Amino acid sequence: MVRTSRESDYWFGHLAEKYGVASDNVHAYVIGEHGDSQFPVLSSARIAGTPIEGFCQQVGLQYDENALERIAHETRTAGARIVSAKGASYYGIGAALVRIVRAILRDEHTVFTVSSLVPESLQLGSVSLSLPTIISRGGIDRVLPIPLSASEEQALENSAATLKQYIGLLDD
Repeated sequence: MVRTSRESDYWFGHLAEKYGVASDNVHAYVIGEHGDSQFPVLSSARIAGTPIEGFCQQVGLQYDENALERIAHETRTAGARIVSAKGASYYGIGAALVRIVRAILRDEHTVFTVSSLVPESLQLGSVSLSLPTIISRGGIDRVLPIPLSASEEQALENSAATLKQYIGLLDD
C-alpha cells in the first residue's frame, strides 16, 4: 500500500501544524505492515531538509519527543479511525493506486512507501512490508535502504513478526 493518503497525510499534517510549516516541507516515512505495527521513522524525519531536532534549535522551538511519539501513535491508528467514521477508505486507496499507476506509466522513478517482498539483506524473512521504493515503468525498481535507530529496527522486526504470525494463521 502506498502511503500517499491516510498515514502520511496525517503524519505530515500534524508535524507541519506543530512546527508551523506547510506539510510539503515535511518529509518522513511511515513503514512496516499496513496496520497497528506500522510506524513513522522519527530518526530520519526532516523539516525543510533539516532533522526535526535541528529545525527546532534553528527556529527557537522546543524539541518535544513525547509530542512526536503521541503524533506517531495517532498516525498508527488514523486509518482505523477513518474506517470507523466513514465505513471504508475506498477513496484513499483509489487515489493511491492512481498515483502509483501514473508513476509506472510515466516511468517517473518516484519514491513511494509501498509494500513488497522485503530484500534478503534486511534479514526479516519472506514477508512483504511497506518500505521506501523506487517505482518506474517496470513497477518496483528497487527498495531503498533507510537508516533506522535501534528502536526503529526493533519496530520493523516486530512488524515483520506480526505479518508472519498472520500468515501462520492462514497456513493452519
